[in-house]
Amino acid sequence: MSEQHIITRKHSAITIWIKQEIESGRLRPGDKLPSESEICVRFGVSRSSARQAISNLAHAGWVESRKGIGTYCLARRSPEADDFALVCYYASSYIFPRIAAGFERATQRGGFHMILNQTEASVEKERGVLFKLRERGVRGIAIEPVIAGSEDGIAPRDLEYTNYQLLCEIQESGIQVVLMDNTFGDNRFPAIVLDDIATGAMAAHYLAERGHRDIAIVYSQEHRPFRLRRQGAVEYLTGMGIEMPADRLLAVGQVRECNAFFDRYFESRPRLPSSFFCCNDEMAIALYRAAHSRGYSIPSDFSVISVDNSDYAQLPGISLTSIDHPNQFIGEKAAQILLDGVITPNVHYRSTISIDPVVVERSSVKTLAGAPASEKN
Repeated sequence: MSEQHIITRKHSAITIWIKQEIESGRLRPGDKLPSESEICVRFGVSRSSARQAISNLAHAGWVESRKGIGTYCLARRSPEADDFALVCYYASSYIFPRIAAGFERATQRGGFHMILNQTEASVEKERGVLFKLRERGVRGIAIEPVIAGSEDGIAPRDLEYTNYQLLCEIQESGIQVVLMDNTFGDNRFPAIVLDDIATGAMAAHYLAERGHRDIAIVYSQEHRPFRLRRQGAVEYLTGMGIEMPADRLLAVGQVRECNAFFDRYFESRPRLPSSFFCCNDEMAIALYRAAHSRGYSIPSDFSVISVDNSDYAQLPGISLTSIDHPNQFIGEKAAQILLDGVITPNVHYRSTISIDPVVVERSSVKTLAGAPASEKN
C-alpha cells in the first residue's frame, strides 16, 4: 500500500468522525473543534493529515477555520446538502457509465455524494427529475439537457420545448447547474461540450483525405449536437467542392429508431455511397447490423466513421473508426465546477469549455484509389 494511500485513508477517517460529531449534535453550530494537536493524538496521524481533513470539511461547508483562533462548526447541514445530482439520458448504457464514473470520482474526492438520474432523452421525464431534485435540495446539478434546436443556434420558440426556464429557476434558488454535451445557446450556465461543428468537419476531412467524395451523413434531427456535427461536415465538404445532395443527408428521428431506419433504407435498394459518417456509435452499429444481414462487408463495400469511441466501437466483429468522446473527463470536470461553486459561492462561472475532437483509428474506413499517397494503406 502506498504512503499516499495511507495518508488519504487517515484524513478520511478524521473527516468521517467530525461529520458524525456534527450530525449527532455533539458538535453544534459555533462549537470549536479539537485542535490539530488533539486530532493528531486521537488518530495517531501527522499534522498534514489533520490539516487535509479540516480543509476538506471547510471546502464542503461543514466547518470554518479562523486564523489564529481555531476551527468552528457551522450550521448543521441536512444530508441532502451533501448531494450532487448527475442527470443523463441513460444511467447504465452507452457512454453514460463513464461520465458517471468521472463525476462520482470527483464528487467523492470533494466529500459529496452522487445521485444518478436518467431522463431517456425525454423533456417530460427530465422535468419530473428536476422538480424532485429541487424539492430534495441538492447542492448542484450536472445535466445533459434535452434540446433539439437548429444548426444556427437556439431560437426562442425552441426553448419553449425545453426545461430552460425551470433550470433558470433552480439556479436562482441557489442550486448550481452545469451543462454537459449540449447548451441552450447562451452563457446562462457553465457548460462542457465536445466541439460538435469541428467534430463533423474532422470526420468529413478524414474521409475526403482517403479519397471519399460520395459521403452520406446519418444524424438525428431531434438532438442538437448531431445537427451541429452534420453542419460541420456539410460545411467542410461543400468548401472542398464536394456536393451534398439531399439523398446523402439521412435524418432519423430518435437514435433508438436507427435499426428500423436502416432496414427501410437497405430495403429501398439505394445507390450506396462510398462512405457513411454516423453522428454517434449507436447509429453506426445499427448500420453495421443492417448491412451485414444483407451481405455487405465494411469497409469492402463502404466505409464508416462515427463519433464517441464507445465500447460499441470494439464489439466482436466491429472495428469502428470513431472520434473520441472524453466522457470521463466531462463528468469529472462537471463535478469540479460544482465543487468550485461550493468553495467560492460568490464567483459565478459561465464559460463554455469546448473540447477539440480526436480521431481513434481502427479499420472501418478504406482508402480509395486517387487518395493522397500519404493516406494509402
